[in-house]
Amino acid sequence: MNTAARSGLGALVLLLCATSLRPPLQAAETLVIGGTGSAIGVMRRLAEAYQDTAAAQPIEVLPSLGTGGGLRALADARIDIALAARPLKPHEREGKQVQVFARTPLAFVASDDVTAPALSTKTLIAFYQGTQTRWPDGMRARPVLRPWHDAETQVLAAWSEPLAEVLAEAVYRTDLQVTMTTQENLEAIEQTPGAFGYTPLTEVVTAQRALQVLTLEGVEPTPAQLAAGRYPLVLNLALVTGPASPDAAQAFIAFVRSPSAAAILRSAGCLPVAP
Repeated sequence: MNTAARSGLGALVLLLCATSLRPPLQAAETLVIGGTGSAIGVMRRLAEAYQDTAAAQPIEVLPSLGTGGGLRALADARIDIALAARPLKPHEREGKQVQVFARTPLAFVASDDVTAPALSTKTLIAFYQGTQTRWPDGMRARPVLRPWHDAETQVLAAWSEPLAEVLAEAVYRTDLQVTMTTQENLEAIEQTPGAFGYTPLTEVVTAQRALQVLTLEGVEPTPAQLAAGRYPLVLNLALVTGPASPDAAQAFIAFVRSPSAAAILRSAGCLPVAP
């Protein structure tokens, strides 16, 4: 089965999961959060910290559903809060409250056997076109991609038009690996010799995998460089609630906006966003 077919099957599985999580919400139940895999790690850290407060609210952060899957689950009252890593479409915003709580660099990472610490737009285009297939030391370079419609790919495509043109074709090449979730992406890069790909820095930090973070055009993908405007690739992470979301959801969001949560976000490779 080629990567396009696997991507289609994976999307179907995520959709089925998002629509069959549990019956409609009842009072005093565990607060359930789900959506983009770009924020799973940091959200679990925030949930753990919140459960240690006086609120002691039980919280479950689901495995990745994708932004779209999380929004559909929220609309069906199967979860309380959806996690989003892209702007919502007009029909997705209807009746919902969207609050961006953090920004994180979209970083390029490589397996720990790669000796080249840096990438450039020119090198990326060559790798994705297949005109360059090896790292400077001769090791085979193995690009790992996300689907074209994914928020991470769209951030990269919006940064460079020449790169976008190459990516639009590369994601459908049968000889390249395309992963459906951020977590699958990190695992594939870590386990494949010579592999590299793009992923939210916060998931690299929270997953604690054996990966190395690469510079892009000589700039490190850190929150400090992002705040200074020197690093160009960023994902905005948002919490989304709907009419059926309980009061407990707003209480948790208030915590995410607090100074103590801001410290957790910074330690997880994010820049907190003020309300």
